[in-house]
Order: sequence, then C-alpha cells, then structure tokens
Amino acid sequence: MTLYYFIAKRYLFSKKNKNVINIITGISVVAFAAVSMALIIILSALNGFQVLIMSLIGPFDPDIKITPTEGKVFTMEQVDTARINQLEGVLSISEILEENAVIRHHEAQNIVTLKGVSPNFIEHTGLADRISQGKLIFQRENYNYAVLGAGVAYRLSVNANRDGQTLQFFVPKRTATNFAFPEQSLNQLNIIAGGVFLLEDELDDRYVLVPLRFARALLDYTNEVSAIEITTTEDADIDELKAELKSLLGDKFEVKDKYEQQEFIYKVIQTEKWATFSILTFILVIAAFNLVGALTMLVIEKKKDIAVLFAMGANAKTIKRIFITEGILIALIGACIGLGVGLTLVWLQQQYGLIAIGGSAAEVVVTAYPVEIFPSDSILVLVVSILIGLATSIYPSIKAADQKQYLNK
Repeated sequence: MTLYYFIAKRYLFSKKNKNVINIITGISVVAFAAVSMALIIILSALNGFQVLIMSLIGPFDPDIKITPTEGKVFTMEQVDTARINQLEGVLSISEILEENAVIRHHEAQNIVTLKGVSPNFIEHTGLADRISQGKLIFQRENYNYAVLGAGVAYRLSVNANRDGQTLQFFVPKRTATNFAFPEQSLNQLNIIAGGVFLLEDELDDRYVLVPLRFARALLDYTNEVSAIEITTTEDADIDELKAELKSLLGDKFEVKDKYEQQEFIYKVIQTEKWATFSILTFILVIAAFNLVGALTMLVIEKKKDIAVLFAMGANAKTIKRIFITEGILIALIGACIGLGVGLTLVWLQQQYGLIAIGGSAAEVVVTAYPVEIFPSDSILVLVVSILIGLATSIYPSIKAADQKQYLNK
C-alpha cells in the first residue's frame, strides 16, 4: 500500500473536525452515485431496445450478405461457392433474388419487394417461429407457395389459413419497349398463399417470400441472383469471416454483417445512446464541483498535517498524489454504489418487468421495457467517473502542495 493511498484513505474515512466537510464529501459521493446509476440504467434500456429491434429483424436478415457493387444481379459462376462453404464458420449459403413487383388478390393490389429464396432457406432461418398464419412453405411437388408479410396480407385481405388462395404477380418484362399494351409488356405468374410472417412493420409491409425458381421465371432470369445470404455457426468470428470473404470475392462484391445491413437503424440507436451518455456525463461534471469544494476544505483543515509531511521529507508530488487519490476514491466509491444500485434495478426489470409498457400482450411485442446489461457500459461508467474525479482533484492538490509555508509558523 503506497503512502499517499494510505493517507488519503485515512482522510476519507476518519472523522473530520469540521462537520461541513463530511456533508460536502457525502454530497459528492451521492452525486457520483446518482449520475452513475442513471447512466447504467439508461444505457441498459437503450441496449434493450437495440437487442429487441435486432431480434425482430434477425430472423429475416442473414448473418452475412453478399451483394454486387455494380448492377442488380450476378451469376453464381462469378462466385466460388465451394470455397465459401469451406471457410471456417460458414454453416450454409442461400441464393436470393429480389425485385419490386405488383401483387394482386381479387380486387386488392399492392407494390411489394419480391424475395426469391433457395430451398435451403428454411433450414437455418428463424422465420418459422414468426409465422402467424399458415405455414412456412415454399414448394410442394410442382406447386409454388408465397409467404407474405403481415402488412401485405392485411391490405390484400389474404388469410393463409384457408387453402387455395391464389395471388397474382406482375412485373415489367425486361425486354419490353412498348408499354402501350400492358398485357404484352408485363410478366404474370400465379402462386398460392402459404403463410404469413410477423416481424417488424417495415418488413411486414414490404416483403413477400417466394421460391427462387418462381422469382426467376417471373423476372426472366435463369441462374442469376441478387444476393448470397450466409448463415454462420454459433462460434463463428464474424469479422474474420468477413475479411476472408472480401479477400476471396474482391472489389466486385460487398460483404455486410447484420448490423451493416441495418446500418441506419443501428446508427440511430448508437447516436441516441451516446448523446444521452454525453448529457449525463456533463451533469456529472457539474456535480463534481462539490468534490472540488470538499477537497479544498479538506486541504484547509489538514494544513498542519501537510506541513508535518513536508518536515518529514515529503515533496510536493507526494502531497498532490494524496489529494488526487482522495478525489479518485470519492468518485470511485460513488460510482460503485451507483452501479450497484443501477445494475440491481436493471436485473429486477429483466426478471420481473417492474415497469410495464402500456397495451395488452396482443398489441405489443413486449409487455415490459426491455433492458440489457453490456459489461463494457459498466467499465465505461467507472472509467469516466475516475477521470472526472482525477480532473476535479487537480486544483485542490495544487493548493495542498503550496502549504509548505506553514512549516515556519
């Protein structure tokens, strides 16, 4: 145990002669505790919403998605799928073909994004748990089936629980030049409604999943795809796998993970998180001025002790370290108390849902506010508290080092 830490600890926990110093020191500890508690709770709440949103989108977005940098489609011959399958962490790859199309059911019609998927798409997607009507089915013998987003199904009045509901798809012919006669310039194919998925409003209102063979026939393609979706193993290193894929595919393809595929949503959440963190940190800086007052008054009270330390051979650097350590201890104790209380409240919210979200279980995705604890947030709060404690201790420590004149009194 160093000398300055030993003395600083004695100053912090020993009884002061002036009661006002105890009060101001206590206020400093409470200020650090309150703001640290607020920081970890709010950061955990924002983490919870991030995890919730990603979990809703997760069954739809692949772990890694490969798309061309130029143009809409590419052929599978341009990609060495055998090499990709051999990469560590790759569980499966699916061929995808996306394009906008018009879908019609009886008199209702809607513009949607048609997503053609290869047969192995069902094997590794989590979409099966999100089916609200019908089944997750794309092919049965010679029949093709479509799986619609809930918003699309609602607008088209489609009930996938009823067998034999036929949907019509229309897309412009890629070779069409004269649109004066729609029947000659449009491709039309029929498909059976197999199921309805319920994920997130933007996806539910936009997507219809169909077999890849149906999408190619409708769009006049043979072996073209618009993307390759990769499902990874649970222990896969996503960053390392992305780097290997980029090296293998070159500049002609983009490789994105889940977060990069939803870059806008992720950036909004992160911006809100760090903006909130910055505001609360600024509040903590203001609250830390109590610490400056407490240490300054402690310096005045301990001026004779400081003089004795100088007489015993202590230098100005040692005196500064004593009071800097004192400030750091106050900040650290307050932060630890705040983190302890905050993490306990977050845990209680996770286990028991103390704060509920308005609405019935059928109307909302979750009934209680989601929270998620990231260890990095706790470390960040501790580090920020220590740095603020260090910064606010510099001025009192300099004043303490200037007390050498008391030796002559």
